[in-house]
Amino acid sequence: MPAWSNAWASDVPLADLSAKDVDWENDELAAASRTDPQAFALLYGRFVRPIYRYCYVRLGNCEAAEDATSAVFLKAFARIGSYHGGQFAAWLFRIAHNTVVDMQRQQRPTTVLDNAAEVADAAPTPEAAAIITSSNEAVREILAGLTAERRNVLELHLAGWSDPQAAAILGKSAVAVKMLRRRALSQLRELITSRQAREQEQEASRGRG
Repeated sequence: MPAWSNAWASDVPLADLSAKDVDWENDELAAASRTDPQAFALLYGRFVRPIYRYCYVRLGNCEAAEDATSAVFLKAFARIGSYHGGQFAAWLFRIAHNTVVDMQRQQRPTTVLDNAAEVADAAPTPEAAAIITSSNEAVREILAGLTAERRNVLELHLAGWSDPQAAAILGKSAVAVKMLRRRALSQLRELITSRQAREQEQEASRGRG
C-alpha cells in the first residue's frame, strides 16, 4: 500500500472544507505530493472521512464504501500530476463520483441509505436523519427522480457535509446549495407522506376485507 494510506478510518478530524481548505493550502500540498508522499498523506487525512461518507451514502454499505474510498485516493495519487490548481476538493469529488458510478454498474441493485444513520461520524442534520429512518424505500425512490444537482446536494447533506462544504465541492454558492437542499428535502417529505397515506389506505382495505 502507498505510504500515505495508513487506514481508511484515520483519527484525523473531519476537515472544514471552507474556502481556506480548497485554495492555496491544498494546491501547495497537491504540488508537493508529486514528489513527497507525506504531503499527499495530509490531503488524505483531510478528505478521507468526507469522501467515505459520500461513498457510503451512494453505495449503502460499509465494505463497498471502504473499497470505493481506497480506490478514490489511489486514483487521485496516481493522477496528482494532472491537477494544476483550482479547487482540490472539487477535483477529488469528481473522482469519487466517477468511482461510485463505476462500482454501481458492477454490482447488483444497491440498498442506498439502508443503514445511513449508522455510519460512523456521518452526522446528518436531525431533519435529514428523521427522513432517512422514516422510510428508506421512499428515500431511494425520490433520489432516483431528482435532478442531478438536487441529488448531489442531498447526498452530500445526508453524508454530513455542510452547505458551505457542498458549495465548495459543487462550485455553487452556499445560498444556492441551501435552496436546492430545502427543495430536495421538501420533495422527500411529500413522497414519504404520500407513501404513508397509501400504506394506511391499503392496510385499512385489508382490514375491511
